[in-house]
Amino acid sequence: MANFTAYKMIGVEWGFHFPDGTPFYFINGYGRNYGRFYGKSGQPPYTPEYLIAGYGRDYGRYYGYHLDIPSNIVIWDIAPPPSGTRSRTDNLPISYSSVNHTAYKAPTLTDVFYNRLSVEPMNIDFGILVSTQSRYITVWNGYLSQSIDLDDILLSGFEGMELVGDTPPLTFLPMEERIYELQATTNGPPTIDGRITFDWEAGFDSNYVYIIGVRIVMYPYLYRPDMIENLEWLTNILTAKNGAETRQSLRESPRQKFSIKSFIQVSEQSRADNIIYGWGDMTWAIPIWGEGRHPISVIDEFDETIAVDTRFADFRAGGLAVIWQNERAYDLFTIVSFTDDEIVLDRGISFDFDLNSIVCPIRIGRMSKEPKRVSKGHNAVLSLIFESDDNICFDTSDSPTVFLSEDTYLDQPDKPGGNTFKDTYFKELNIVDYKTGMVTQYSPWDDTKIGRAFLVTLEGLEAIWNFRLWLHRRAGKQRPFYMPTYENNMRVAGTGNMATSFTIWNDENQIQAEARDHIYIKMKDGAQYLRTVLDIYNIEDGQTLVTVDTAISRNKEDVDYISYMGLKRISSDRIQLKWKANDIVECVVPIKEVTP
Repeated sequence: MANFTAYKMIGVEWGFHFPDGTPFYFINGYGRNYGRFYGKSGQPPYTPEYLIAGYGRDYGRYYGYHLDIPSNIVIWDIAPPPSGTRSRTDNLPISYSSVNHTAYKAPTLTDVFYNRLSVEPMNIDFGILVSTQSRYITVWNGYLSQSIDLDDILLSGFEGMELVGDTPPLTFLPMEERIYELQATTNGPPTIDGRITFDWEAGFDSNYVYIIGVRIVMYPYLYRPDMIENLEWLTNILTAKNGAETRQSLRESPRQKFSIKSFIQVSEQSRADNIIYGWGDMTWAIPIWGEGRHPISVIDEFDETIAVDTRFADFRAGGLAVIWQNERAYDLFTIVSFTDDEIVLDRGISFDFDLNSIVCPIRIGRMSKEPKRVSKGHNAVLSLIFESDDNICFDTSDSPTVFLSEDTYLDQPDKPGGNTFKDTYFKELNIVDYKTGMVTQYSPWDDTKIGRAFLVTLEGLEAIWNFRLWLHRRAGKQRPFYMPTYENNMRVAGTGNMATSFTIWNDENQIQAEARDHIYIKMKDGAQYLRTVLDIYNIEDGQTLVTVDTAISRNKEDVDYISYMGLKRISSDRIQLKWKANDIVECVVPIKEVTP
């Protein structure tokens, strides 16, 4: 065994001699023979390829290994330099040709934040201004090493607003920031449309802040009883030749109107007169006094929450509400959020309010007709019609009882106008008259449609609210519902159990009313059954046999009455709610039958 010692020496020649004296050289450098040396036994003859092994053309290290090579190969530790002389030529510096190019500095993240003038925010929206509000404007010299002069601040459309801060001319040092306060009050034009111009020294563009908003005034007087609330939808109805209907709703949300009268005491006459005179055609905050309620606990100045029952009223997150003590002491605020027993305000309350105060939702709207005032000199009555502009359609659910995939209305209503009601029978009638002989007529409709109006008397805020949701689900004339006639249209005959078939007295039910195949069965104990008539035919003794889809399993003596139950819709897109005193509402609902 022969030992071969290698050293890492950049640029130094290494080598060995074969037995015939032929030297083999390699360079420890960044050349093509850069590699590792190793020997393999049992594979003579050893040529340079066996003694030089590289890990690539361009990179490697020299290490020393014990090489198992035959004794006839002589290894030199360091090969002597080859014969001859060598010279080294210094070529530095290297000569080159000069070429000029136009270049631009690419923007960097630094340029996004610095070396600019900044005014933020650039747009301020006060929304609906119901009290004095403040917004803050930050002015910043973002240049790293340059001072810049603010020559002037120009204000336009600024009636009812004030800008508080350092007055120009003034110098902004590098990286200096100043804060300005913008105050907007309720004293000013109804529409806020202002602009602030920050005018810098020559060579720098001006910065602008645009300001918008709406000022409103709340109608501060309570309504007298018999206030009328109108809900108005809009529906297009296409009637086929056979009388079938296709209904299309044209209005996403119902319009809401309030016809009110307010008693104005003598101490408020002058103020009421001036409010109506100066603000009559502007935007109003309309209190919904019918949905007002007392707070659960007293409210102190600066409180930002109100403990109050918010159920069964149209409180809206982001909407307005008012807490009212009297015509002169009230506070209008924006609702941030609310739960069933608490409202979170956008700011602190301005006054103290006791348990006799009233909390109610606010609608934003306008007067739709000329207001009228009747005065006796000592006091007066104001008559106004407000129309809401922030209308919504409430999310509703199905009726508690659904029949044939349609809602039902099973609360027996009252009769409008006392103890009477009026039915109108509609059927398309075409007259053929050539003026020369017999007149003929025919109807292309399959069925007669009955129109009727019923009265609903609602007591308590919960009942009023649930009926309002039912009206929203109807969407005016759009969505139908099943409703009984609440008359004894089928007089039960005989006694015994009622299964799937039972007998009634023959009142021409088969001949004239066979199409009226949905019935409502009311029991004396209050139980209700909704059934579809599968078959009806006359039998002996002046009776008619009726077969229904599902067994009733009750005794005939238990029946109070059996009514026809047709599919109906509201026949008007305008519904009136008359607010009486003490949370009582009356509503007359006109309906028309769609199918029997």
